[in-house]
Amino acid sequence: MLDSLALIIHIAVGAVFGVTIVLMQTTVGPAMARIPAGGPKSQAAAIIQGRARLAMDIAIIIQTATAVYLAVTRWGMIGQSPLLMTKVTFGIMALAAANLLHFYWRGKKARLKAAGRTEEFEALSSFTLKMEKIPLVTAPVTLILGIAWGHL
Repeated sequence: MLDSLALIIHIAVGAVFGVTIVLMQTTVGPAMARIPAGGPKSQAAAIIQGRARLAMDIAIIIQTATAVYLAVTRWGMIGQSPLLMTKVTFGIMALAAANLLHFYWRGKKARLKAAGRTEEFEALSSFTLKMEKIPLVTAPVTLILGIAWGHL
């Protein structure tokens, strides 16, 4: 029962996680870059940083927890399937990068900015912009591999 529930939650949250990453990176980010600085941009950023970030944080936590549970309980099945091994590899990359971006580097950037360490903040911001591409690519690939495994 718990195994099936974990799998259903993992599939549902994984789909939300993969689609949200793609939408945020390919539409919201570029749109925000085109909004001139000021009131409307600040309001849009507040909505994204408030509601959307919280939703994504919850999705990352749930996805990570269910992934660990499923890896532990189904390791024998995963080890016998090259497709599942590939999916797990891409999933680990996506979740590791997402966890670092959302829970470690975001806090570190806030501390650097608050401390007025502009050069280090800008360097870390540049690095995280590159790191955002990892889950942007690996999360949808993981989702597609999961769908392929379920239907092949």
